[in-house]
Amino acid sequence: FCLAPSKNAPIAQRMELQLLQKMNFRKNVLDISALTYFIPKKFRTALIQSYGVVTEADADVVLDASGFSYGDQWSGIVLKQLALEVSRFKRKNKPYIFMSQALGPFSGENCKPAKKAFLASKLIFSRDVESFKHVKQLIGDKSHHCLSPDITHLIESDNRFESKKFSKYNKHIALIVNSKMLSNKNLDKKAQATYIEQMHCVINILQQKKQLIVMLNHDGLADREICEQLNLKLINKIEILEFECPIEVKQFIGSCKGVISSRFHGCVSALSQAVPCIAFSWSHKYQMLLDDYDFSEFLISSTSTDKDIELMLESFVKLNEIDRNKLAQQSSVNQESVKVAWGKIKACIDIK
Repeated sequence: FCLAPSKNAPIAQRMELQLLQKMNFRKNVLDISALTYFIPKKFRTALIQSYGVVTEADADVVLDASGFSYGDQWSGIVLKQLALEVSRFKRKNKPYIFMSQALGPFSGENCKPAKKAFLASKLIFSRDVESFKHVKQLIGDKSHHCLSPDITHLIESDNRFESKKFSKYNKHIALIVNSKMLSNKNLDKKAQATYIEQMHCVINILQQKKQLIVMLNHDGLADREICEQLNLKLINKIEILEFECPIEVKQFIGSCKGVISSRFHGCVSALSQAVPCIAFSWSHKYQMLLDDYDFSEFLISSTSTDKDIELMLESFVKLNEIDRNKLAQQSSVNQESVKVAWGKIKACIDIK
């Protein structure tokens, strides 16, 4: 088992956990990873044993859990690299599996490499109806293309983390920010311009309603800076929490009264544990997730006015156990769907 390079998996942490790293030999459109198949086996083995580096030649299968990396919001170079890699895996009779993720839309020059990659893959799991539609428009009806919820629905609490330290937050609403709302990846320019203002509107209304609030830094330094920026304008500062382990993050979210999140997995972690959630959206994946839980009315978009937000929050703070039970029922349905997806994956790579 090896991990692809990622800012969320720095080499120091990988080494500490004794995890191997898949090394990609590519830069922009130049990709020489195919040459790794010509490196003698003994040298590739030495790379693994001495440095923990795995080349493509020694990777037997790819489980691509990118989350949201393929579509018009991202660089077209990524899709070109992807098409080359997936095609090589198919030629070598090695499965490339797109785990449940948001995909698309695809237009213009992005269509050809995306279509090539999806047709060459062994399995594709679109995470929502909109993503499924985007992929289907490229490749048509294919048996290896399925609809499946996010895999983190199956992640459970861990008894290594004391639930007692979270109990004091069970009457709190957790706010989760997202630096991507302010980046050029967010194609809604109005949302970029109004995000901080809308988040302040949410905070002010909640404080006026005497609601307890805590901010959760879900994703590193850039999100931390937004949390601190929001606090600067507040007379009553809000506590900012950070946890290193994602399982601990989910466990904390499950202990809260409610969540208002701009991070997709913050939303999933809430809804999958029957915690009511309002989402700030910067792509179709948020609306699709809320639709799945019949919670569509709890989406803040760039067109939401201060009055819209106030009315939404009035409804939100009144949600009760009946509403939580409905969320729990849908979460159970989604968990079963994810189990079915894992069954297909295990069959594909012949895990007994």
